[in-house]
Amino acid sequence: VSCPKIYEHYTKDSKFYIEMEYIPGKTLCDIWPELSEEQKQIVTDNILNELNKLKKETSNEICGIDGNNFRDPLFGHLKFESERAFNKYISSKIRNKRISRIFLSHGELSSRNIIVKEDLSVVFVNWHCMGFLPEYWDLMKTFYYNPLN
Repeated sequence: VSCPKIYEHYTKDSKFYIEMEYIPGKTLCDIWPELSEEQKQIVTDNILNELNKLKKETSNEICGIDGNNFRDPLFGHLKFESERAFNKYISSKIRNKRISRIFLSHGELSSRNIIVKEDLSVVFVNWHCMGFLPEYWDLMKTFYYNPLN
């Protein structure tokens, strides 16, 4: 998956820091209005290709990348043994009746967290909500956090 390289991580004054690669480009929310329809399709295809790479990693639980709780700005720190338990918990937000596969997920995908490079390739940034989540999660969060409406 295209994401910044991590150079170092450390704790200082009880805060966790990550030093990572700078990605030149513009966020999707900044560049989208400037793109032609053909360029929008290329960027959309590139985003879907990156999401499909994440789907190669699966889990039986909904959890963080380390198997513990995942962090979500809407729901806090959570972990569930099944999607059924997860859906019951968030039923006021999601009314998904079918059972989905659980994949590695960005966790907070929005147009602000996608960098579009000059060649229209994309890089996902801001991975602090990453975890194993139902296959619809990134799409749902994309609509929830979309400043482009």
